[in-house]
Amino acid sequence: MPWRISPTPTVVIGESGGVEYALARVGKVSRFSEGYIVSTGLPIGIRVYDKEGRFQRWLGREGEGPGEFRAVSGTWVTEGDTVVAYDSFLRRITYFDPRGDLLQTVPFHAGGSFVAGEERPRIIVGRFSDGSFLSLQRIYPPFPTTSDPELTTSSKRYFREVPGSIRRDTITQVADWDVAYEIEPGFPIGTWVAVPFSPTASEVVDDTVLYVAEGRRFELDAWSFRGEFMARFRKDHEVVPITDEVWAGELERREENFLARMESTGNRQGLNVQNELAAMRRTFREKKRLPNLPVHGRRMKADSDGNVWIEAWPDDLNRPSSTWHLFLAESERFVGTVEMPPRFRPVTIYSDVVVGIHTDELDVQSVRVYPVSYTHL
Repeated sequence: MPWRISPTPTVVIGESGGVEYALARVGKVSRFSEGYIVSTGLPIGIRVYDKEGRFQRWLGREGEGPGEFRAVSGTWVTEGDTVVAYDSFLRRITYFDPRGDLLQTVPFHAGGSFVAGEERPRIIVGRFSDGSFLSLQRIYPPFPTTSDPELTTSSKRYFREVPGSIRRDTITQVADWDVAYEIEPGFPIGTWVAVPFSPTASEVVDDTVLYVAEGRRFELDAWSFRGEFMARFRKDHEVVPITDEVWAGELERREENFLARMESTGNRQGLNVQNELAAMRRTFREKKRLPNLPVHGRRMKADSDGNVWIEAWPDDLNRPSSTWHLFLAESERFVGTVEMPPRFRPVTIYSDVVVGIHTDELDVQSVRVYPVSYTHL
């Protein structure tokens, strides 16, 4: 295997120090010329640390005025160390210089609605090197006309767009979940019973979007930001069954993500949170009526060289470390697996280091930087 991750981190942020080092709900972690940019959801904000992990300053603060946030949903460091922050609640993009001075604020008109069966508002999930953004819109099937379970497919639609303008181009649309809508006796609204037959993921590498495609074969699709299909690479592998233990772990992860989303957005949809959690648990119990479909990967990351790292679905939820499949862009082939350090989730992968989030036994988070060594094949 060409990649080796050091067992010892060179930088640790958050295991000691004052309130500036107390990290919770860490989002994006990026490296820039002076150190690291860390966004958090509790408290909401962006912090700057130097190369040794020492706190330097905040970028913006919580609020709704210029340079303030209600939800930091994505951050990017561009040329000249300009920091770009996306706020999904206020639906706008804010630009800071590395000193923390506000440069500009651009609105993002997300469209869509939260009505069941309709297209959802778009969210920004990536940024291209030319300054445009990759946005995602989830599309659910319409309500069936019968009360019998009817299996259909939801999908994700990806766009390249420039916030603040009318420019928006469709890149591609991919299948997302197999879903059945069931009418329950005594309930005015039915239940979506959903199975992720292969969760799709996306990552921007310069001006290319890479996708993990659905199906019983491991597929990696590359699209240009203009929506042009570039290549598809496949790897045969054994179908991974969805076990009860894995489903229980996935339910817990989905509940945590749902609660974090409700807090970060202020529950814009006006949902009854406890009822939604109960429906989510019921959905996962009732999925037994659907086929036991394969799941290929949970997350995907592209490193700064364009190589693709895909997290394998765990067969043992008690295992502290995760395993990632590695796809080399230059040779266009899968070369094996990489094991991450225990209790560590990578956020950003560079050619020389992996930057991510470590969660200890008490669920306390810290940011860690692990060196990566490479042996040319």
